[in-house]
Amino acid sequence: MTDAPILLFGVREKQWRAVAACVLLAAISAVVALFSDEQWVLRVVAAVFVAVFGTAAGVHLRRMSRSDRPYVIISDEGFTDNGPMGVGFVPWLEVTDLQWRQQRRANWVTGRVRDPAALDRERSSLAKVVARLERHGDFWISDQLVSMSAEQMLHHMLERWQRALG
Repeated sequence: MTDAPILLFGVREKQWRAVAACVLLAAISAVVALFSDEQWVLRVVAAVFVAVFGTAAGVHLRRMSRSDRPYVIISDEGFTDNGPMGVGFVPWLEVTDLQWRQQRRANWVTGRVRDPAALDRERSSLAKVVARLERHGDFWISDQLVSMSAEQMLHHMLERWQRALG
C-alpha cells in the first residue's frame, strides 16, 4: 500500500519566535562584545555569539521567504529534512534507528543511519559543526517550527520505515 507523502510546512508564528530569539541573543551578545570591561576573551566569545545568532536569524528569515518548500516530507521511500539543520533526503533503507527525545525544552525525532558522513553533503557548515557535537543521533528534527508534534512525526516515520523494511 502506498500512502501520500506527509508534508510539514513551517508555522509562521513559531518561525517569527525563532527569528526574534536569535535577534535578541545576537543583540545581547553585541552589547557584551562592545561595552564589556571584562577580559578580552569574553568579548571574543560574545562576538562569536553575535555571528552565530545573526547567521541563525538570517537562515530562518531566508527559510521563511521560501514558504512553498516543506520543512519535512515523510514518504514511503524515506524522509526529507529541509529544516535549518536539515540533512536532505534519507531513504528508509539507510535508517538504523528512530527515537523520540526531549532536550532543551524541545521535542525531537532523532535517529541513526548506516553512513553518517553521507548526511554531511546536504548540511550547512554550521549544521556540520553541530552534528560533530551532537551525541544523540546522526539527524534530529525538531517540532518547534512545524505543525506536527515530534511524537506524531515519529509515529508516521516508524510506520513507513517498518513497511519499507518489510
